[in-house]
Amino acid sequence: SARGLDPAARSEQRDATLDVFAAILAEVDPVPDALVELILVSLLPSARKHAPAVHGLAQAVVRRSHDALTRPVAAWLNGCLSLTPTDGVVSPDAKDESAKKKKRRRRSAEDDEDEDEDDEDDDRLARVDARTLAASDAGQHAYPLVFEVHLAEPRMLLYTLPKVAERLGADDAATREATLTLLGRLFASPKEDYAAKYPRVWEAWLQRFTDKAPEVRTAMVRVA
Repeated sequence: SARGLDPAARSEQRDATLDVFAAILAEVDPVPDALVELILVSLLPSARKHAPAVHGLAQAVVRRSHDALTRPVAAWLNGCLSLTPTDGVVSPDAKDESAKKKKRRRRSAEDDEDEDEDDEDDDRLARVDARTLAASDAGQHAYPLVFEVHLAEPRMLLYTLPKVAERLGADDAATREATLTLLGRLFASPKEDYAAKYPRVWEAWLQRFTDKAPEVRTAMVRVA
């Protein structure tokens, strides 16, 4: 057990474990769903609270192997977003709220070429079986996981942030409020300038200031 080791030995053990994960991820293609699930479950806020060493290792794995993990993690996160209508506000203690299923927003004819290419890349992401997602702890916590992935490595959200933004147009006000709360926290983070990198997402978020629901407009004022 690492608990009985001195700090130097624990650090060496952690580095060795990280090396093993990095070597596996560099060799396997595709990355097994079970491995992606293990990493994501280890990133959950509950893991941060109850197993901080495991949570820290998962963050380190994501940072070191982000090239190998960006697409499979995006496939999981996007699948989780499709699986449940809303995941409530972004807080480890928040309860999920029920909502209607979202409608897919039509792609604008004025999309710029680069973002069209991103959409095409997203279409080529692997699909995770809905039953696998539903049975996983990760499958029920898409919003907190998006924020945890951001904390570990912002570049990992390349294919996920546009999917999150689609939910700003959901029929249900609770879904729109939860989504603007998540995006507001991301835009406020010093780890990445998301507004500059994802201008369409930024513009869609700003439009919630004129949302038809007063509670959503109030939430925008609070978050902004």
